[in-house]
Amino acid sequence: MPLNMKKTIAKGHFEKFNLRAENLDDKVRTIRVYLPPDYEKSTKRYPVLYMHDGQNLFFNKHTNFKVGAWRVHAALDHFFHEGLITGFIVVGLDSSAVDRSREMSFFPVKKRFLPTKPQPIEGQQYSDFITKTLKNYIDSHYRTLQDTSYIGGSSMGGIASLVMALNHPTLFKGALCFTPAGMIHYHRDLKAFFDSRLNEMKAKQITLPKLYFMVGGIGLETIIKPFCDWTVPYLVAQGYEYGKNITYLYKPKAVHNEKAWEKVFPSAFMWMIN
Repeated sequence: MPLNMKKTIAKGHFEKFNLRAENLDDKVRTIRVYLPPDYEKSTKRYPVLYMHDGQNLFFNKHTNFKVGAWRVHAALDHFFHEGLITGFIVVGLDSSAVDRSREMSFFPVKKRFLPTKPQPIEGQQYSDFITKTLKNYIDSHYRTLQDTSYIGGSSMGGIASLVMALNHPTLFKGALCFTPAGMIHYHRDLKAFFDSRLNEMKAKQITLPKLYFMVGGIGLETIIKPFCDWTVPYLVAQGYEYGKNITYLYKPKAVHNEKAWEKVFPSAFMWMIN
């Protein structure tokens, strides 16, 4: 979706701060917050999108990747300017400088994907930090719609978003699961997790969070694609409705980087919130 940005467009602004994370390897975490263009001039409350790998979300100068950042703010500024949204807050949590994969893993990792000997996984601690510590801080310091939150990310952030959305369906209304690296986990663990969470939501009549999957067709994407090819139909068989609350985009020419995710983000975001 081309953005056709204009120089005169109203732009959101940013705040950055550090937050203690006692149960994670990095005890102090950098948080980046995008606020909508009218935040300072209004009294409105806004929905919130929480995203992983905060250093890669906004500006090229903050990421080490040559292809640049997602430029999430450019899409949201455009949507606000066009009247397609009334404003959105984005909260980006910088990834771990110690072991990003271990921090975002909720299940045992297959041996062939382990660079060293197995280490304790920290997915639950990471999730607790976001859903409790970080969310409580954001809700108490910014004008948020506390019951309207979403989550998103790519690669390990993609699979973490999927797991967190299914674990917290009353907290997250949707998840952007871009090239989710679920192939690093055992099929039996994922199947058991999906069955457990969907059965519980059905029994309690909890609305399923919307899920947006995308994957490319070059390089690492070819290793991730089989996971998506299995997961999406499986979730549909368990109660999801394709096109209504789950969708899957395959882009054969997309590679595993921020530039590819930047191109998909605008349409994926609009599908998720509408």
